[in-house]
Amino acid sequence: MNGCVTMSELSAAGTVHTVRWRDGKIIWRMWGKGPAVILIHGGFGSWSHWIRTIPALAENRCVLVPDMPGFGDSDDFSMEDAGEEIAEALMDGLAQLLDLSKGIDVVGFSFGTVIAGTLAAKLVGSAPGVLRSLVLIAPAGLGISARNFAGLRSSAPGMSDDEIRDMHRHNLGVVMIADPACITDETIDLQIANTTKKRRSGKPYSRTGRLLEYCPTLPLKRVHVILGEQDAYVHQNQPEYGRALETLHPVLRIHRIKDGGHWVQYECPLVFNKILKNCLEETGT
Repeated sequence: MNGCVTMSELSAAGTVHTVRWRDGKIIWRMWGKGPAVILIHGGFGSWSHWIRTIPALAENRCVLVPDMPGFGDSDDFSMEDAGEEIAEALMDGLAQLLDLSKGIDVVGFSFGTVIAGTLAAKLVGSAPGVLRSLVLIAPAGLGISARNFAGLRSSAPGMSDDEIRDMHRHNLGVVMIADPACITDETIDLQIANTTKKRRSGKPYSRTGRLLEYCPTLPLKRVHVILGEQDAYVHQNQPEYGRALETLHPVLRIHRIKDGGHWVQYECPLVFNKILKNCLEETGT
């Protein structure tokens, strides 16, 4: 595989696994062979948040990408504490799909970083050495009362297909992607599919301090953070965001991508994939 594959090509290259959980199902996709890594998508997403990351990692790794409960092709579930329970669901899925005694790397994006941190703590509690590393992309869950974005557009009854696509193009430019030239028809197709299937909001958990509860005590040599320097979420929540980030782990390494926005792994895949591979090659424990 290479980084320019289409959605259908990438789907065909992997395998789909239906994992039963409670009274429903969670859909996982897997690619490649080698050390295992789980990629956890963001709050308006699905596995497709990683469409430009999977091919690079699958060259020498087993890449597992779930649709979290309430997103993508997975069922939704009644939950009292979704942050904990989604992590529990992913933990159960990993145990069914992998031999966890061989270890796993955990990577999360945006709202997915809240789940990634919670999952990392559960992995540490399961057995020594299971958690190899933790990489957080555009972290949420830092205890910040995030400001709402100005200028976002909403859909309205009677909008034409072109008007809906224009709305998504605009909103992607406000929140997700810094360079308008990177918002292609494919980008809009992915966004429409993800928002259409979304039944659960990640905002209530993204605005908690959940990540700060778990990450500081993780027994890792370091925790990696990858940020786009043009990330609108980071910029509009400074200086609180930067101060919270400093307390995330005793040994924190922050990698900044100059031209990247919030969805940095999609907007700047070549630079991002190189950084992520280097992070994963380090021994975390």
